[in-house]
Amino acid sequence: LMSIVWTFWYALIGFCLGAILSCKVSGKQVHVYKGSMYLIVSLVFNLVWYPLFFGGNAFFLAFWNCLIIMFFTILAAFEYLRVYVFSGVCMFIHAAWLVYCAVLNAFALFC
Repeated sequence: LMSIVWTFWYALIGFCLGAILSCKVSGKQVHVYKGSMYLIVSLVFNLVWYPLFFGGNAFFLAFWNCLIIMFFTILAAFEYLRVYVFSGVCMFIHAAWLVYCAVLNAFALFC
């Protein structure tokens, strides 16, 4: 089930990024650039989360990594809202999913 959910999230993130990069709204290129950089940073940290949590059993580092991912995803969402509202809303929904992941990570850490 989780593989289906993660595949959906990555497809949604890819759609949001593609929609943002294809927008030709004058005066909003700064928001496109900043939002895309925030998203790339969050994806890099997302790439690191899996080996931390499952491979290394480093639950404390994985928890903080998840919070960093959430932070950059929310920053990207605010930037995307200024360009294309649908992409911004999708990124906020993804941030809500990350809250759920952080809670599960905290349970693994403290239980």
